[in-house]
Amino acid sequence: MREAFLKRAILSALKPKSDLAPMEVLRNGDRTATKKLLLWLDQSGLALYFFHRLQREKALDLLSQDLRQALQQRTQQNRLRMHRMLSEFSNLNRSFSNHGVRYSAMKGFTLVPEYCPDPSLRHQTDFDFLIAPECAKDAARALVSCGYELQESGDSGGMTFGTPLLHIPSRYDNIYDVPRHRQVDLHTVLWHEAHCVSIGAPIDCLDRLQPKSMLGVPFPALARDDMFLLQVFHAFQHLLASWIRLSWLFELDYFLGTHEQDAAFWHSVLDRASGDVKLRRALGLILRLTNQIFPRRLPPILEEWCLAPLPRRAETWVRQFGVMWAISDLPGKKLTLFVHRDFVSDPNLWRKYLKSRIFPTHLQSSLGSGIHLSLKVSVKARVSRCVYALGRIIFHVREMASLAMGTIRWRRALRSVPSQRRAILAD
Repeated sequence: MREAFLKRAILSALKPKSDLAPMEVLRNGDRTATKKLLLWLDQSGLALYFFHRLQREKALDLLSQDLRQALQQRTQQNRLRMHRMLSEFSNLNRSFSNHGVRYSAMKGFTLVPEYCPDPSLRHQTDFDFLIAPECAKDAARALVSCGYELQESGDSGGMTFGTPLLHIPSRYDNIYDVPRHRQVDLHTVLWHEAHCVSIGAPIDCLDRLQPKSMLGVPFPALARDDMFLLQVFHAFQHLLASWIRLSWLFELDYFLGTHEQDAAFWHSVLDRASGDVKLRRALGLILRLTNQIFPRRLPPILEEWCLAPLPRRAETWVRQFGVMWAISDLPGKKLTLFVHRDFVSDPNLWRKYLKSRIFPTHLQSSLGSGIHLSLKVSVKARVSRCVYALGRIIFHVREMASLAMGTIRWRRALRSVPSQRRAILAD
């Protein structure tokens, strides 16, 4: 309970209108609690944003000395990490151009300044690019020339490339250090089917690119409306998978706040969504969840198009479970299964998927697979995969009990909706 209270205090400080009153609880935290809170801040992606907000509000004295120093150190380290990754990003863009690849950068650095005012506030792990399918071989050659090798090929045409793995990642690593391993994900579609949910994506994104530049590094980026759809759908895909980085929702909230009055932009988003009902519901669900955590006035166009028509099951889920689910520690909670089923049309497919999600048979990590490793690193990778599998078994067993309790609460919440509406009308 105390951990949840600390997390909610941090979210209060990050609201559009900061509420610092609950922050007093962070002034005298013990070292064990501080360590656990820092791990959550790191995993959620909020650590640097939180420190920056308190700096802006001149409220750093609300933190314990240990917490303040730890966040300050993270901020300094991530600034160096960002510059090293930006240098690599520049090399990748140059190589793609030299090899004649038709492409666009995605996520990461492209989100500055619309979703993030300062690139040093984002913790970035890899690079994502959208490429024309016919350029796949040229893109692969471009990456090989930069020292990457193919790690994985997906059914949707996507490919993952990485530099040789010389260190096995662990939970004890400092994620703000200069990265030891670099990874690039190539995509041939804006998004693809995931977790038995298929939603149409715009197919002409590479015809609508906009040139961008950050700190002197030029690159092609998605049009603003396509970028917004991608950011929301990316969050939706992770919601289906049980866990989300809260910083993605925080960045969406930042974008919503700076574009609230841009009616022309929101109309273009609606046009790009092409009337896809599932996409509209996915957008509505993510935006409602974002607004539950970071409340602000949303653009009226979005309210009318995807929030007002949101099914009551989705509204009820956000109200009953949204914040509790969003602040959960990695690897998350399976409570999203209650709304996931509304996006799968085939009942037989859903039953099969549900069975595999409650306790999947495949629990093995792919860490180090498909890559030539030294004997020492290979042994460490094998041990790491076993530890990962054990952790997943524990997670799935724990979540079976949590789902059983959640199901009872979910059914009660659904039954209470009609009576709540009658009370509102009576008032």
